[in-house]
Amino acid sequence: MNGAAFLAQFSDALADRVAEAAPMLAAVRIAAGRHVSALLWRADLLLTAELSLPAQDSYTVVMPGGFLGAATLAVRHPALNLAVLRVAALTPGVPIRAPAEPRIGALAIALAASAEATPEARLAMISGEQRLAGNETALLLDLPAHASQDGGPAIGPDGTLLGMITTNAAGQVQVLPHRTIQQALTGRAAIMAAAPLAAIAPQPILRSAPSTPGALAMPAPLAAELRRTRNSGPRAWLGAALQPISLPDQLRGIAGQDSGRKVVRLSPRGPADRAGLRLGDIVLALDGQSVGGTQSIRAMLGPERIGSEAEVRMLREGRLAHIRVMVLSEPLGE
Repeated sequence: MNGAAFLAQFSDALADRVAEAAPMLAAVRIAAGRHVSALLWRADLLLTAELSLPAQDSYTVVMPGGFLGAATLAVRHPALNLAVLRVAALTPGVPIRAPAEPRIGALAIALAASAEATPEARLAMISGEQRLAGNETALLLDLPAHASQDGGPAIGPDGTLLGMITTNAAGQVQVLPHRTIQQALTGRAAIMAAAPLAAIAPQPILRSAPSTPGALAMPAPLAAELRRTRNSGPRAWLGAALQPISLPDQLRGIAGQDSGRKVVRLSPRGPADRAGLRLGDIVLALDGQSVGGTQSIRAMLGPERIGSEAEVRMLREGRLAHIRVMVLSEPLGE
């Protein structure tokens, strides 16, 4: 086989793998004009990146085939940056094939969902491994980070599911392996086996009138649900996205604990930004309570804290520091 024929065959094979995996892709709308990718793990379960998911009572999702649906949160797993959403089964899903043990140097296809849940693909190499919480490891991909791809699937050249794409605290693209996801969900079998949501009739995405080209019209039942969610009460907000990390040995003695949460994103002019928190700071405790465990920051800040200050203990450039952050009400769309 000559070089041109080989490249054509290789290209066709990659395109076939993307087409086969497209039914795994969904999009979760997180704000006006913004979404994150999601992986259809089962007909009624979507997986996505926990750090990218705002706290809401329900979510609007675009399912494979371009149908709008409603989803509710089933599980948050901050240590793995994994969130599980339950959704009315609008599609039968596709069988997921587990991969053989992934090898460093092997190729991977990183998939993201567009706003209409159509596939966007990039070819990558597995460049290494990254230690996660406990004894788990993630696969590193030689790709630049892109927010919308978090939550999307990474597949092997043979079409097997390597795992779910996330971005770590260092800004590296990594894959939460299929095996790790399966173990995490098995440990939450009671929740995963809960009765499915009440069925919602599939609604195709409807284009708006020509006066607003490209906008999406939401079906009336979902619009009513979204209005109910928005009016369900204020939520405490610091305006910072935090990634759980294990502290290196040289910092554990200074911090007095083994883990913390690294600041990976700040909302411009949000409470944390105004208080002086910086990207790369490692938050250790909030009002004296360690944030190194599995409990989420949101669970530590109830709505009664809105309007008060929270004391943040943190590491900055290897030294302990303290700042006070005003807790505000979460703005719509965050």
